[in-house]
Amino acid sequence: MATTFLDLTTAWQQISTTATAVQITSGTILVQVQTASPASNDTRGHVFFNGDLPGVSWEAATAGEKLYARAREGVATLALTPDIG
Repeated sequence: MATTFLDLTTAWQQISTTATAVQITSGTILVQVQTASPASNDTRGHVFFNGDLPGVSWEAATAGEKLYARAREGVATLALTPDIG
């Protein structure tokens, strides 16, 4: 997987099912690890902002887990790269 750039709105979006390094290039995001998409009105999650560098690495701990993210407000931009570390 090459580096992927992704713009997020305030709607939850599945961003990965495999080991991934996530770098926030602008804005603030909420992140959840779930087997199913969070409810549209769910405001819980880990908060990361573009000062959290070099990024956050994630890998599914159990089968079926997926990484979901949304902008905390407005729009946020992410860079996703394969987690090879």
